Amino acid sequence: MQDVFIFPSRSTKITDPQPDGEYGTSLRMFNKERCCYDVVYTCERCMKRLTFTKQQDRLVGEVLDEDHAFWIFSEITSDRFRWENVRFREDGSKELVCEIIGKRIAD
Repeated sequence: MQDVFIFPSRSTKITDPQPDGEYGTSLRMFNKERCCYDVVYTCERCMKRLTFTKQQDRLVGEVLDEDHAFWIFSEITSDRFRWENVRFREDGSKELVCEIIGKRIAD
């Protein structure tokens, strides 16, 4: 399965460029041995490998090549979701690196 992330929108990128915006894509494949999704995400600046599991009503992705780094999808509905890039410190506290409220658009 492939997902495409466009942030900000194409029209907004022209009228209101955002320095932390990016266009990216991910490929995910279900790993039935481990009951998780193996994911590769890439954009202009990076490539990440993650393993996603369902935890209650959230999808939690562990970034495999970074210590204590996670991508969390929550508040998932048919057309919206919340995405957080978080790090957990040694003391267990959570550092929010980035947060996006996304909207799915069908072409």
